[in-house]
Amino acid sequence: MSETTNLASSLEGVNEVYGTIGIVAEDTHQFAQDMVEARELDVVLVAGKREPVRIFERLGPAGSVESGMLAMRSLHQKAHSVPATGLGHR
Repeated sequence: MSETTNLASSLEGVNEVYGTIGIVAEDTHQFAQDMVEARELDVVLVAGKREPVRIFERLGPAGSVESGMLAMRSLHQKAHSVPATGLGHR
């Protein structure tokens, strides 16, 4: 199997963990970002890869995703960009 096929197969399993339907790796997201709305989920270790992979959830075709979903994505991105502060871990 090619590296791309292995990655796609691994990400199918990651869908189950995140409760999502369509996860793509960063390379695919960058290629399709003008055509598909997505939100960044996480950085994960994937079998067969030495480096962690940034993953994104596909939300739908560009221009057709509901405004409420886009607002939630915006909040998610803001929360995702805040560094961990250790709050609650004393």
